[in-house]
Amino acid sequence: FEKLVELNQPERSLSYSPIFQVMFLLQEDNLSTFNLNDLELSYFDIETNIVKFDLTFSVTQTSSGLEVSLVYNTSLFEDETIIRMLENYQVLLESLIDNPSQRISTLPILSDKEQSMLLKEFNQTDVSYPKGVFIHQLFEKQVALTPNSIAVSFEDKSLTYQELNERANQLANYLKPQIERQAIVGIYMQSCLEIVVAMMASLKAGIAYIPLSLYYPIDRLDFIINDLNLQLLITHSELKEQVSKLKVAKLYLDKEDSIFNTSAKNNPQINISGQEIAYIIHTSGSTGLPKGVVITQEAIVNHMVWMKDRFSITVEDAILQRTPISFDASVWEFYLPLIVGARLVLAKPDLHADIKYLLETISSYNITTIQFVPSLLSLIIEEKKFTDNKLKRVFCGGEALSPQLRELFFKHSKAEFYNLYGPTETTIDATYYQCISEAKNQPVLIGKPIDNLQIYILDKHLNPVPIGVIGELCIGGVALARGYYNRPDFTAERFIPNPFSNKPGERLYSTGDLARY
Repeated sequence: FEKLVELNQPERSLSYSPIFQVMFLLQEDNLSTFNLNDLELSYFDIETNIVKFDLTFSVTQTSSGLEVSLVYNTSLFEDETIIRMLENYQVLLESLIDNPSQRISTLPILSDKEQSMLLKEFNQTDVSYPKGVFIHQLFEKQVALTPNSIAVSFEDKSLTYQELNERANQLANYLKPQIERQAIVGIYMQSCLEIVVAMMASLKAGIAYIPLSLYYPIDRLDFIINDLNLQLLITHSELKEQVSKLKVAKLYLDKEDSIFNTSAKNNPQINISGQEIAYIIHTSGSTGLPKGVVITQEAIVNHMVWMKDRFSITVEDAILQRTPISFDASVWEFYLPLIVGARLVLAKPDLHADIKYLLETISSYNITTIQFVPSLLSLIIEEKKFTDNKLKRVFCGGEALSPQLRELFFKHSKAEFYNLYGPTETTIDATYYQCISEAKNQPVLIGKPIDNLQIYILDKHLNPVPIGVIGELCIGGVALARGYYNRPDFTAERFIPNPFSNKPGERLYSTGDLARY
């Protein structure tokens, strides 16, 4: 051992052993007792408060079976963790005895109690949500309740709930006879009142839409148009030069006065199923080629209703929409306020990350709800004006949230503070965690699953791993995307059958992210 240390020259510390910190010993008990003339000697284990390694796992073969001991560093491991380790090892040994010929990958190590906890107790998320009712219908119900309240504001312009509904109806009634059901249209415009009209009209007409970034290069736009077979591009005349070379029909919404002068203002009547496409978000993914993630009507309703109920969003709230529309995190910013009677405030697109502008907007519109990536939040908190607001809740996502930023936040704000996690393929957010000021240096967790989602941490053989063990995070439930548009190979690779569900067709999404309980 000394020679290995000398050759490898590892970084040394008095707090741990070099080279390795975990030892496993398998030994025979050949000398448990022995005689010396008239004396009979036996070994006696002496407890010690000193450990050589972080963890020493000893198995001794005796005439009566195996004796197992675990010596551990109490500053690194809790008693409950060690007890679980021993229980896992016992289950493993018992399963080997029961069936010595089984494959190693199928050997269980979870006790019945721990397996039930991981698969069932941690996933008790079943909550009733409106089935057969969709986002545009939830919005229409709210229109009937608060027709004259302001629905959406942008700079010095606003639309009431009734005005927004009528304009969305007019556009939807115009599109319905021209665009096939479940065909896809692109929405390509700067933040403005019309962008909300276009999104809501698409849902009302039973048409799927894809929000497109103005920062996409022309070749990426061409790829998406061809990949999704876009039937129409809804845009603005100020972008005419940018879209002129794109081979797709175009509707310049700000120049189509006839639509809003002649089309019917009544709510379109259409029959929609929960598995129909609501919208598509394109992600580059690991391949570098954009892939269209297909989000269903049911999935987005589940998410909006969860947010409304969990965070108590009401007519008294004002939500700032500042996330670029090509990111799925923008979706709840648009729809959540509109299904509860709150006020949707659109940030200027070129100033969505401008600290001075954001602080002024938060203050002037009495914004109560907003989301940031941690890197932007860390900058905005440093400003003195951050304390001068009526924020009730702040969400973070898209990046790891550090304990230091959490502590800084609570020094400057009394708002609720949440960490959100979720890939696009699981409809915006899959888990949430409410941060608390007393956590100090504890890590910021991603929390627990949202309503009607399940979280599993699995090994490469899709077996659940014990508490504390790192595995791949897999997600199941109603919020899973249908898959990747026209990519059955990628869909089959990432959306796999759910081995823990008895329901036919249930799937898991393999995130590729590593996690542990």
